[in-house]
Amino acid sequence: MFEALHDPQRRRFQADFTRYPGYRNLLEEYRLELWQILAGSAAIGWTLQVAVSPWIAELKQHEPLLEAIFPNLKHWLIRTEDDVIEVLSDETPTFREIAPATAEIPPAGKSTILYSPEDRAEIEQIISEVEQRQLGAND
Repeated sequence: MFEALHDPQRRRFQADFTRYPGYRNLLEEYRLELWQILAGSAAIGWTLQVAVSPWIAELKQHEPLLEAIFPNLKHWLIRTEDDVIEVLSDETPTFREIAPATAEIPPAGKSTILYSPEDRAEIEQIISEVEQRQLGAND
């Protein structure tokens, strides 16, 4: 899920992949070399299919089953305001607009930054909530 922060309506979108052996999400400032790699890649808005993917090449060297299970693997890249979302998939993603953020539905992404030790109580609360959800999912 990602949000168009410069859009006056703050529209939000969701990208869906049903099969993907790889996903990573990094801050844009740590992916500066990508802009050179992406020259000549096919773009759909902020979404690109990386024509020659160093990530796929590296994985295929170390993971021989990758080629057997995903012979038509593609490297998708979604640029957002802050992050670079990368997905390896053998299918084209589907995109859909979702409801805008409200008081009940928080905005997508890293809208709140917590610092330790200043925000330690809030951090501990979030950790506790995640642990409870994980325990509930394992029951």
